[in-house]
Amino acid sequence: MAILTFALFGQLNIAKAVELRIVTENSYPIQYLENNTVKGKNANTVNIMLKQAHVESKIEFMPWAQASNIAQSFPNVMIFSIARTPAREHEFIWGRPITDLSYSLYTLKENVEAFQKLSVDQLKQLSIGAIRNSATEQYLAESQFSNIQAVNNPVQMISMLNKGRIDAIPANNTSIAAFCQKMSLQCDLLMPFYPLPVPSTQLYFAFSKGTDPKLINRLLQAYDNSPDIEKLN
Repeated sequence: MAILTFALFGQLNIAKAVELRIVTENSYPIQYLENNTVKGKNANTVNIMLKQAHVESKIEFMPWAQASNIAQSFPNVMIFSIARTPAREHEFIWGRPITDLSYSLYTLKENVEAFQKLSVDQLKQLSIGAIRNSATEQYLAESQFSNIQAVNNPVQMISMLNKGRIDAIPANNTSIAAFCQKMSLQCDLLMPFYPLPVPSTQLYFAFSKGTDPKLINRLLQAYDNSPDIEKLN
């Protein structure tokens, strides 16, 4: 009887589903929380994938530095939308690209003409805001921009720029206008003045090291086979 009981509980433990934790940041319009409802193209993609893979999990919203730390500290964590950079290549198990992007440095319209005349070395002396632990902060640091002001979220970053506390911010060219409109931020005076060759042109969903490979394969198959998900090249 003891052997039978042990065998039965052993089967139950094996059959127990692995719990997946999903972390991200509020980043309108690709993923955001509105009236306790998860919205945005990338969030919808993740939810479709979960449904088709029959995986139950909820998307958690938090500052990017916290999400990144969780995804680098624990197994069975999915993080999105994350730029696949050389510095991050071996820190995660990469899923699929879900957003194309490009970045530029933005400043107030009144500064554009002067900043466009600066040499690259002079640009690197500007006070630049960046989201803590983001791909753009990593790029700026690796490119020897010497005056980076790390912040927790885009609202704080844009507010600092509007108040003159920093000179410029890196921003995704495809979403900054929509983000400003959604958050009722004064962004009509912001203009790009320097393209940033951040070494990633796409955002991905990715998994933490140690995540169950069967779970990863199940989710990737659901993504690849879903007719409801728009795939990127």
